Amino acid sequence: MALWSIMAAPLIMSADLRTIRPFSRALLLNRSAISINQDRLGAPGRRIDKIESIQVWTKAIEPKGSLAFIFHHSGLIPVQQLPVRFSIGLARLGLSSQGGYNITEVFDGRYIGTFKAADTLTVNVNPTGVFFGKAVPL
Repeated sequence: MALWSIMAAPLIMSADLRTIRPFSRALLLNRSAISINQDRLGAPGRRIDKIESIQVWTKAIEPKGSLAFIFHHSGLIPVQQLPVRFSIGLARLGLSSQGGYNITEVFDGRYIGTFKAADTLTVNVNPTGVFFGKAVPL
């Protein structure tokens, strides 16, 4: 769902939303993820980096200067069954506002913190999972 949101692509599924598990239904109907997919800029996301088993994807979104981003754990390391602690500088994501950013987790809306462009963001990424974030300038 996170990669779909970043790619600004149509979501095609062949399941009846009335009969799927509640967790899956909630994921597919997540308003924040859908709003990133259907953002007015219409810009598709792109992979900007791969650091060991983590792919880094970004997408410019509204309001101006905001960014959606994904840290996708590819799970290519068979012995790695634990979450990976992943750190990256905000500047490496392309964030440069001197005023800083509020960062939230997209799926659950959890506030991660306020960061400056020179700061480093550190999160846990589950095996074959994602961290889906949104940075909005202050």
